[in-house]
Amino acid sequence: MPRGIYQTNPLGIIDLTNECIELSVNRNSLGIIDNISFTKFELKKISQYKSFPLNSDIILKVSNNYDDMRINLGTINSPNYFREKKIEIEGSKSNLKYFLFIRNNYKIIASNENFKPFDPKNSNPKGLIKVEPDNLGEISWRVQPLDGSSEPILKVNSDRSKNLLFQLKSNASVRALIFMNALEQILFVVAKYPGSEDWHRNWETYLDKEGINIFDGESETEALIWAEETANFIANKLTLFSNWKLTTGDSIHA
Repeated sequence: MPRGIYQTNPLGIIDLTNECIELSVNRNSLGIIDNISFTKFELKKISQYKSFPLNSDIILKVSNNYDDMRINLGTINSPNYFREKKIEIEGSKSNLKYFLFIRNNYKIIASNENFKPFDPKNSNPKGLIKVEPDNLGEISWRVQPLDGSSEPILKVNSDRSKNLLFQLKSNASVRALIFMNALEQILFVVAKYPGSEDWHRNWETYLDKEGINIFDGESETEALIWAEETANFIANKLTLFSNWKLTTGDSIHA
């Protein structure tokens, strides 16, 4: 069988990061997402932003895999900011997916297929951790960056024969072996490099809701101890290792 050249992005679509746009959702007392707010757009945080026509449309697609809703966020030159816009879709609204894209003349030029809005009432730490495939060679996974310059991301080896990104979501053994160790590293970054970016605020909201004191020490050693203790607390709630022990025939495979 002839083998062609594999391209991960043949259309040259530019990636949109969570930092370029500020969207937040509100949940009611039952945990159902009720509305969404659009309050900030920073063009300069998008790679190759100078090549974008200023009249390009910014569009958000909200979906629950049964129904979806498209929200026009205006254009690059004139964003249409709003607060508490009602989410009007049929079916469940407790766990929605968000597809953010920029379109010019009906052609998508930039996108984020798994955008994460600020969700202050979401108490699941797994939803706070951004995961991306990357060419890591002989390394299975790593957290980057660790210097607080931007949101720390769990990067998993992009080798298609193992598909770690999929296994992290579906395989209990992979989750148990990777997730909590990565979480401890991310918590160390949260402790050592405080700030006011969305990812900082998301963690602060989660920790406060869980009754965990936000790190207020000064030394790196104190930050390491806080990260370890906090990771242990969260691990006891998620019970990923116990879930792995309960599975049958769940091994690491392609």
